[in-house]
Amino acid sequence: MFQFQHRRAWFALLAYFLLTLALTYPLLGHFTTHVAGDGSDDPALAWNLWWAPYSILNLGSSPLYTDYMFFPIGLNLAFYTLTYLNAFLSIPFQFAWDIIPAANINLILSFTLSGFGAYLLVTYLLRQTFLNETRRNAEERGKGTQWIPFYILFLLKIFDSPKPPFKYGFLLGLFLLAQALSEFIFASFLILFSIAFVIYQLGATRGKIKNPKSKIINLALAVLVFTLPMLPILAAMLSDTLTEGDFIQQGLGFANIFSADLTGFFVPSHLHP
Repeated sequence: MFQFQHRRAWFALLAYFLLTLALTYPLLGHFTTHVAGDGSDDPALAWNLWWAPYSILNLGSSPLYTDYMFFPIGLNLAFYTLTYLNAFLSIPFQFAWDIIPAANINLILSFTLSGFGAYLLVTYLLRQTFLNETRRNAEERGKGTQWIPFYILFLLKIFDSPKPPFKYGFLLGLFLLAQALSEFIFASFLILFSIAFVIYQLGATRGKIKNPKSKIINLALAVLVFTLPMLPILAAMLSDTLTEGDFIQQGLGFANIFSADLTGFFVPSHLHP
C-alpha cells in the first residue's frame, strides 16, 4: 500500500510538471531569452534573483539596502518583495546558465510544487474523511505559491493528531519561513488563516482540544523557527517604518515626493545629501 501511494505521488508530481509546461506555453521555446509575464513585475523579480546573492557574496553587504537604485539616496528593501529564498535557490542555475533561465526554472518549480502540495493536502483531507466520516475538517485550502499547501497540511496534522510529534511544529514554522522569504504577503495571509483556524478549532471542540499541551508546544516551536531567521528583516521593516512613517496611509509610499517630474531630471531632489 505504501509503495503504491509513493508511486502515485511521483506520478502526481510528474503530471503537475507537464501541466505547468502546458500552462506556460510557449515559454519552453524561449526558455533562455524570455521570462513569463506582462513586463510589470517580472523584470523586478528577475532582478531579485541577481541582487540578493550578489549583495552578500560579492559586496559583502545586506540585501535589505541598496544604492544601486535611487542613487545616491539608496533604498531600504525591507518592505519590497525581494524573494530571498527564490534568489538563493536559483544560484546554481545562474552559475550554470544565466538569470533568465534561472527565473524560468523558479517559475516552473513554483507552479509544479504548488500543485503537488495541494495534491498532498487534499489527499490527506480525503484520507481523514474516509477514516472518520463524522469528523469535521477545516478544508480551507490556500492558493498561491508552493509553500502554502505544505504549511496548511502540517497545521492540520498538528490538530488532527492526538499527540503530534515536534517535527510537525518545526516543519510548520519552516514552511511559513519559506513562504515569507518567497512572498511575505502570502505569509501574512497564512498567519491570519492560522489565527482563524485556531479560533475555529476552539469553537468546534468547545475549548476541549485533545492533548492541548503538545499542540501549544508545536505552535510555539513553529513561531520560534519562523521568527528567529526573520529578525533581521523584521528589524529593517521596523527601522523603515520609524524613519518613513506608515507608507500605506501616507501618500501610498510618498509618491508625491519621489515621483519624477521634468525638473527632476535637472534639479537635485530636496532629499539629495
